[in-house]
Amino acid sequence: MNRITLTALSLGLIFSTSAIAQSDTMKSALDLPAACTSAPMSKMTMQQKPPMMMDGMNETQKAFHMAMMKMEPAMMQGMMIADPDIAWACSMIPHHQSAIDMSKAVLKTGKNAEMKSLAEKIITDQEKEIAQLTEWVGKQGKRAGK
Repeated sequence: MNRITLTALSLGLIFSTSAIAQSDTMKSALDLPAACTSAPMSKMTMQQKPPMMMDGMNETQKAFHMAMMKMEPAMMQGMMIADPDIAWACSMIPHHQSAIDMSKAVLKTGKNAEMKSLAEKIITDQEKEIAQLTEWVGKQGKRAGK
């Protein structure tokens, strides 16, 4: 490949990565309780990985991929909390949200009634657990930053 083609491809990847990272789909993973975002993060854990090429993926695969892309940085943020209980709770919130997002994809595109029923149960259960975790983290106050 010549230099112009490589430059154009590189710029395209940079701009598409930025657009995906700023999309509403990615945003919800960062909506963590304040205590979950109080730990300092290294540059390495804050950086987003470039998106995997999604050409050739079907709708469900793309939804799963996006759910995992938004989960990973939020879980990394949570695990940096010094207190192990708060770190676990803060990491579980985006993990559970990813389960919800993937379950919604199965409800939209899946064909198996048993899996759709399980996806509905997972959504209900995980939403309750996210609320419980968020409430608990909110009560911990200054412990999160230590």
